[in-house]
Amino acid sequence: MNKTTYNYLNMPKRKDSDFPREWEDTGAPEEEEEEEDYTIDNLGRKQWNKGKYAAQAAERGDDYVDASKSQKEVIAPEYRGYLQNRTEDLNLDASAGKRKLVTAHTIKSMQGGFWCTVCECMLKDDIAYLDHINGRKHNRLLGMNMKVERVGVDAVKDRIAKLSEKQDESEDVDVAQRLKELEEQEGDRKKRKKENKKKRKLEAEKKLEEEQAEEEAEEDEQTKMMRAMGLPVDF
Repeated sequence: MNKTTYNYLNMPKRKDSDFPREWEDTGAPEEEEEEEDYTIDNLGRKQWNKGKYAAQAAERGDDYVDASKSQKEVIAPEYRGYLQNRTEDLNLDASAGKRKLVTAHTIKSMQGGFWCTVCECMLKDDIAYLDHINGRKHNRLLGMNMKVERVGVDAVKDRIAKLSEKQDESEDVDVAQRLKELEEQEGDRKKRKKENKKKRKLEAEKKLEEEQAEEEAEEDEQTKMMRAMGLPVDF
């Protein structure tokens, strides 16, 4: 089979008119490069483009509200009430000594810490959580101001009388219940003491039997050896 070789160096050059017109540059406008949100400096830190965000804020205007963020309705000061006693138990030590797996996909309310359902925020320790729920912002969303209602002397006396009556009733019930619990605890203690004594006795007897069996086994071996050597066994 004959092979044909081409000398590309000696080929005639083609003119621009020889190319089809669809190959020519149509002169379409180039896409404008989008302005970046930030740049990275020499230390690897983000330098935000303040001019771009300032222009966006100017276009939105002062009346813009971010729909992605939930806006809490705040009660007007004249409609807020006095501080009220907390009825629910905070149960701050519910997660003490427990482990929780937190990933990048874990929702914020399930992450480690104390979640406030009223303000929708996460507090990382119990001290910060107590400061938050006793603070102005939290109580304002609950419809309370930071003032305590002033009461008269009669109201204080009635409150003290009710508390004393309730304490007397609870003491009567608690004494009988406490005596019953003490009797049950004493009975359980005596029962456990008796069982432990019996268990220790059985263990001691078993250990003594094992030691006697070992001694007998050693004596039998020595007797066999003496008989094999022709030595007297009985004395």
